[in-house]
This record gives sequence, C-alpha cells and structure tokens, in this order.
Amino acid sequence: MVERYQRKRSGRSLWVTSLATAGLVGVGAIGSYTFQSQSEKGRSLQNRQSVGEGIFEERLEPFPPPTPSSEEPASAPSSKFVFEEPKGGAAQEEVAKKRVPLGGLTIQNAPRLPAKATHGLPPKDGPTLSEDSPSLSMEDVPSVVGQEVPYEEVIVHFATDREQIDLSSVLLWTRIAFPAGIGLLVCCVMLVGTFRSKERWVWGVGFSLSAILTILFLHHAMVYGQQAQRLAKTGSPVFGTRRYEANHGYPLHLGTGYVTLPKSHRRGTVERPDLRWFEFSEDPEKHVMVQRAELRSEEDFFAEIKKSMDDVHRSSALVFIHGYNVQFADALMRTAQIKKDLEFHGPTILYSWPSHGDLLSYRRDGDNAAWTIAHLEQFLVDVKQRSGVQDLHVIAHSMGNRAIVGALEKIAVTPNVPQPFLNQLIMAAPDVDLSEFKELYSRAVDTTTLQTTLYTSSTDRALVASMKIHGYPRLGLSSGVPPQFAGIDTVEVSPIDPSLLGHSYYGSHPLLIRDLKAIIELGQSPSLRNWLIPYSEKRDRVAWKFSPRIAAEASLQQR
Repeated sequence: MVERYQRKRSGRSLWVTSLATAGLVGVGAIGSYTFQSQSEKGRSLQNRQSVGEGIFEERLEPFPPPTPSSEEPASAPSSKFVFEEPKGGAAQEEVAKKRVPLGGLTIQNAPRLPAKATHGLPPKDGPTLSEDSPSLSMEDVPSVVGQEVPYEEVIVHFATDREQIDLSSVLLWTRIAFPAGIGLLVCCVMLVGTFRSKERWVWGVGFSLSAILTILFLHHAMVYGQQAQRLAKTGSPVFGTRRYEANHGYPLHLGTGYVTLPKSHRRGTVERPDLRWFEFSEDPEKHVMVQRAELRSEEDFFAEIKKSMDDVHRSSALVFIHGYNVQFADALMRTAQIKKDLEFHGPTILYSWPSHGDLLSYRRDGDNAAWTIAHLEQFLVDVKQRSGVQDLHVIAHSMGNRAIVGALEKIAVTPNVPQPFLNQLIMAAPDVDLSEFKELYSRAVDTTTLQTTLYTSSTDRALVASMKIHGYPRLGLSSGVPPQFAGIDTVEVSPIDPSLLGHSYYGSHPLLIRDLKAIIELGQSPSLRNWLIPYSEKRDRVAWKFSPRIAAEASLQQR
C-alpha cells in the first residue's frame, strides 16, 4: 500500500515538474518568437488582400489638415528647420508640388528581372534564361521578359563589423537546429510525465503544449535553415554575432545585398513565413527574402555608391542602423523594406553592428554598440568624402542610437569635416540614457545635423524594461510631456503605436512611414506635416504628436 502510494506520488511529481518546465520553456519560446518576429507582427488577414487598401494612397492631400480647436491647437513654427515656409493655400500648393518624386527610377515602375538576374527564382509559367545569358541589373533591363514576375529586387549596400562565419561550420547549423532539439527534448519529458498520470485532462494539456512547442521550434529551424542553405548555394557571406577585429586594413566588411520583395508587399510589413498560416518555407511570391550577398573592396564599394547616385541623378544616401536583438539577415530585409516603402531612389546602406540576436544578451549588445562607435564614425565620413554624397540621412533604431550619437560626438570635433554633417537624423525609440544624452550628446547632435527628429512613446514596453535594468529614464520613453531639446523636433507616436511591445513602430505604421518620407524626401518641418499637432510649446522648443483624428482614420482604413 505504501509502495503504491509512493509510486503514485512520484508519478504526479514527475508530470507536475514536467508541466512546469514545459510551461517555462514555452513562455521563453513564445517570447523569443515574439521578439525575433517583430517585423511580422503587423500582419493580419486583411494584410493578405490587395495592396491598394492602405492609407498611403498616392494623393497630394490624403488627409485634410486638422481643424484648430482647444483639443488640437494650431501648428506652431518649427524650432530648427531653416527653410521656414509660410502657411496657407499657396504654401500647401508648393508642398504638393514638392511631393512629386525627384528624377530617377522608382521601385514601383522598375522592370522585372529574368530568372538569371533574380538569382534562380523563375516566374511561374514564364520564360527563363540559359546559363550562358549575362547577369542583368534593374537599371539595364528594359523589358526582357514578356511576363512580370510576382516579386521585385531591392539592392541594399551594407557595412558591418560582425565576424564572417563559415557556412559549413557546425556551430552555425547547431545554432539553427538547437532550438528544435531542445523543443523535442522538453516535449518528450512532458509526454512521459503526462502518460504516467491517470487524469485524462492532464494528457490533453500535456499533449497540446508539447505540440505547440514542437511546432514553434521546428518553424524557426526550418525557416532559418532554408535561408542559410540558399546563401551557401550562392556563395554569399554570412555574418554572425562576434566582433570583426581586423588587424590591418578597413575595419568593416563592405558589400551589397540583393533582397526580393513580393509584388503584394504592404507598406510597413516585412512579410515572413507566418506560423498562423502554417507557412514553413520561404516563398518569393509571398515573403521578403535575402537572395544573396557579395563582398566588395573599399574602392569598389564607394565607387558603387557613387554610381548608384549617378544612375538616379541624385546626391543623397540613406543609412539605417538597427537596434538590439537583430540578426544580420533580418536587418538586411528591414532595410530593403524601408527603402521600398519610403520610395527612396538613392543608395540605401545597412550599418550592422554585432548584435547577438538573443534576448539574454542585452548587456553584451550594449557593449558592442559602444565598441562600434569608432567604426561608424569612420564609415560615415568615408561615405561623404569618398562617394560624393551631399545629403546623408541616417535612421537609427533603439540601441543603434547609442552608436550614432557617439559617432556624431566625435565628428563634431573632427577637423576638415564641414558642418552640418548629416542632412536628416531620425532617432526612433532611442535606448539612450536621457541625462547622458542631455549632458553629452544633444549639442553635438544639434551641431552635426541640419534637422533631427526624435520619436518617443509612452507605451514602449521594451524601453520600460530597459529603464528597469539601468535604473534611469530612457530617451525614447516619454512620461507626461515628451523630452524636448533645442534644435530637435520631438514627435510623440503613442496615438499610432499598434505593436505588441510598442518598440518597432518606425517601420511598421503607414502614417509614420509617410512622416519619414516627408522628412527625408522633402525636408519638411513639423509645421508643414498636417497630420501633426503641437504637444506643448516652450520658446525655441516644441514637441509634436500625431493628430488623434487622423490617427483614428488611419487605423480604420488599415482594418
């Protein structure tokens, strides 16, 4: 009798322990999936419909200017923008004229590539080229193929101080397969404990949790395994999480990446295989995909940047700096999405520092963001001096802002560097110490930039967690009145922040993408962006926020 009771007690303890362990691992897995798939979070059933349903229609005045009232005061003049334009109908007409994209090839009207030029992705029932056919680029293919392919190629240049890894390395494939192995192991332990219990409901709960965990881990392994295998076949370089410490020569790997976006791409979305739709493989007709990457020498890289500007008759370039917990390939796809959505015609460059792409590596990512400052400073100066770029724009997200403000602090005191150095600086959800920015970096940022826009949010849960870790307020987290600095336009984005964590809004909401386009393409001050209203005003400092009425209209049109 005692032995039977002990066996029964032991069996119950085993399944309770297994269930608790599986629950903890499941929470971690779901959290990891959530963080690693922020680019997928905005996608819903409506996102699979026609592209023309979004609010970002190509009209001169998509939204009427908000009516001044006690709730929405009249727009105040910008504090920094040097080209102060008058208000009224004439000014609006002039702004409308400026909205016409400058000369050059637009992505929407770009010719489609044949199979050879799109790296082995032939269109369905369409013609293909032989192996002897020359590789063509988007600029010199007028209309080679009679049928358009359902995806298009976006060229993204990159600079990274990540260490290059060997695709045949066991460590790479172990990193990809390890989550799946852990998931299967936990599921087996859970099932053993479950089947030893006599309660039937425990069987159902245990089996359901084990199935969910297995699918989550296998989905991650299959998607990233396919990506690594495709890059291996094309001989593309792959960059890991360690620092690239060059003993001599240039401190960065330079190159060009080729990313395809589906024809059904929706603004603000990086379409990736979604577990909700049981997608376990990448499809160029549905998903954003990195097809291949090529390394370049210093001379070839900067010459290619210059040629890209010459091809579209422009002298501006855009640099994107990612944040914490981002892998290189994910950053490359996000940069391609930004280039596409902003319809930016000049060369677009990803600067990728060695983020570990791991939720548990927050402090190591912070150290690497500080370590990369010297490399970023040299690279930005080289882009302007060696490529002939006149208007250099930078978008920095989250922890990437630590690198850019540190680099600008050095550039501000560098001899023979004309100021302002940057045309537009976009600081999106900056994970920077608020007091440190105020005391050390705000003046350097004001000196080195023609116009700086700071996006803040009061619902940014990622920055709330960062504040708890550091113990001090973060620059991108607003509480009450948003932080305000002389010469910097602060924009509060809480009214349009739809994401789960409230941290990746910079490239996910069509209305904010439109705001970015108005800043980068037209250099508009907040007073000319009629979807913004003043938040508060202090002499030469003013904060802005999105009009609640326009934000509500945008949300309704997204559904």
